[in-house]
Amino acid sequence: MSQITDEELKQLLRENRDRIKELIEDETEFAKDIGDEVKECADSTADRIKEKVSEKKDRTEETFKDFYRAIMDPDAHRHFVRMGLEFFLGLSAIMDKMPLPSTIKEVREDIESSKAAAQKEFCKTNENCAARKQREDDVERIEIN
Repeated sequence: MSQITDEELKQLLRENRDRIKELIEDETEFAKDIGDEVKECADSTADRIKEKVSEKKDRTEETFKDFYRAIMDPDAHRHFVRMGLEFFLGLSAIMDKMPLPSTIKEVREDIESSKAAAQKEFCKTNENCAARKQREDDVERIEIN
């Protein structure tokens, strides 16, 4: 391969200046077109992603609301409260049948009196109280005009 001198290179560039400019302009235009296409594609992808995120967010919010409604359902709460009370009544029945020292029997009696007081307060504020309904069922209502 032969060596080109600086003078020869300068001469070559002078002679082909217009063609070199055309080639550079073509490449610049090509790069600009590719850049525009990439930007357009990226914008389109970003819009689709935003749309999907928004859909997922809305769906997640609806699922959470449904879950919250199910957990906060008063009917479900009534069942859980009744279940808890039944559990403690079952433990109480077991303790009634067990041979216990007198100190434990005293504690149990204290618990029973506290439970009765709590039941009374519970029925005051809860219109669905089973004890209240039982009392009301035993009482004959009289209509006064």
